[in-house]
Amino acid sequence: MSVLLRVILVLVALGTFRYIIRKIRKSQAQIVDMGFWIIFSIILIIIALFPQIAFFMADVLQIATTVNFVFLAVIFLLLVQLFLLSIKVSKLESRVKELAGEVALKNYEDAEE
Repeated sequence: MSVLLRVILVLVALGTFRYIIRKIRKSQAQIVDMGFWIIFSIILIIIALFPQIAFFMADVLQIATTVNFVFLAVIFLLLVQLFLLSIKVSKLESRVKELAGEVALKNYEDAEE
């Protein structure tokens, strides 16, 4: 892994970590929701500081270059996060429809009285 890529990984991870902490402190995000991003940035820092991990994993998974492994791992983790968020959005949409129905029934009952 080149030194430039390691520096970029560390800077991006630290920037992400700082941004997340700032959002949590300003109460614009909940810690539970930001847990993934905190762990994600810590993993990126670890991989940047100890590239032997990435070399080992690329070798075990028989990926041609370490950079390809890093990109593949990042893409995989982001797809997992996207899937989890899609599930959460679906649940919230169902809940909104349910609440809208309840409000409509309550308004109808109030109008009849």
